[in-house]
Amino acid sequence: MTSVLKNKVTPQNPLGIIALFVFFIEAIATVSLGLVATTPYVIYLIWFIIIYPTFIAIAFFVLLWLKREALYSPGDYRDDTTFKEILLQKVAVIEAKQDAATITSSTNIDEIIRTVDRLIALNDIYSAVNVGRTFFKEGEFEMGLKLFDYLKSKISPFHDSYYKILSNRAYSLIGIDKFQDAIDQLNELRNIHEDKFMVWHSIALAYAYYKIGNQQYYRQWLDYSRKIKEFQRGQDFFKKLYPEIADDL
Repeated sequence: MTSVLKNKVTPQNPLGIIALFVFFIEAIATVSLGLVATTPYVIYLIWFIIIYPTFIAIAFFVLLWLKREALYSPGDYRDDTTFKEILLQKVAVIEAKQDAATITSSTNIDEIIRTVDRLIALNDIYSAVNVGRTFFKEGEFEMGLKLFDYLKSKISPFHDSYYKILSNRAYSLIGIDKFQDAIDQLNELRNIHEDKFMVWHSIALAYAYYKIGNQQYYRQWLDYSRKIKEFQRGQDFFKKLYPEIADDL
C-alpha cells in the first residue's frame, strides 16, 4: 500500500492539515460566540459564525476535489515532469482560447478547423462550441452548421457537452430555414440527453413546428416551455429571438 502511494505522480492529499484548519475555525467560532452574546444583532452574528466556517470548509474540500494541484508548489511534486506537463497544458488551453476568440466569419476555414482540433485535443469542448456560435452573431448559419457537423463527427455522444453540439446544430438549421431537420435534431437531443433538454431547446422546437405549420405540436411545446421555471426569466429574450411568436410567449 505504501509503495503504491509513493508511486503517485502527485503529492498525497494534506488531509491532516485540512482537518486541523477546520478544527481551528470551529473552535474560534465557538469561543467568539460568548463574546458577541450581548450585542443587539446577536442572531446575525450567530448565523455568520455558523455559516462562514462551514462555507470555508466546503470550499476547501471542493478545491481539493476539483483542482488540488493549485494547492502545491513545484517543489511539492515528486516528479518535475508532472508539474511541467500540468503547467504546459494550462498554457495550451489559454492559447487555444485566445486563438478561438479572434475567429470571425472572414477567418480561413483551415485555420478555424486547426483551432477547433486543438480545443478538442485539450477536451475544451465548451470553447469549441463557442467557435461555432461566433458565426450566429454574424448571421453565418451555414458556416456554423459546418462547424457543428464537424464537432458532431469528432465528439462522443457520451461526452457531457455533446448536447451543446446538437442544440447549436439545430439552431444553425433554424437559421437556414431547415425547420424539419432542426426538429429532428432537437428530438435527437431530447432522446439522448433528456435531462439536459432545457427551456431554450423546447422553445426552439416549438418555433420550428410553428414554421412548418404544425399548430398542434407548436402549442404542445409552447405549453411545455411555460411550465419550466426558467421560462419567465428568459421570456423577453425569447420574444426578441423569435419575434414571429412573441405574442404567444
